[in-house]
Amino acid sequence: MMELDEMPNSVRELVTWLQEQGFALSEEQRKDGNNQRLVFERDGWRIEVVADRADWSVAVASPGGRFVHPDIWEAYLDGFPLAGDLSPLQHQIEFVRQDLERIRAAAGPDVDRELKRMDEEYSRRLLGIGPPE
Repeated sequence: MMELDEMPNSVRELVTWLQEQGFALSEEQRKDGNNQRLVFERDGWRIEVVADRADWSVAVASPGGRFVHPDIWEAYLDGFPLAGDLSPLQHQIEFVRQDLERIRAAAGPDVDRELKRMDEEYSRRLLGIGPPE
């Protein structure tokens, strides 16, 4: 695994926390210091930690599901529409650490479909594209 000292403190703390929670590193990709991807897995659940051009983000995938940004999970769980820019990395990490069990309890096929719909709707809104016909 890449050296923890190469990560921002908040990412390093998340990685340590994931390992303490029993998540194991299942995938690692590294192109350079600015482009990295780590996936931690436990019981089919996956947490993705990505640096894309040194811009770090986190995503959560239920067993058999796709990776979903924490803001989309939060909007779904708290029942509010996703609007504006995505949250800063620190908020993403705090949400995953504080609400992972709530995410796990809510997961299921209907939830996966709704999360996908919310993600697509948010992306269309950002790009200025109308709803699909």
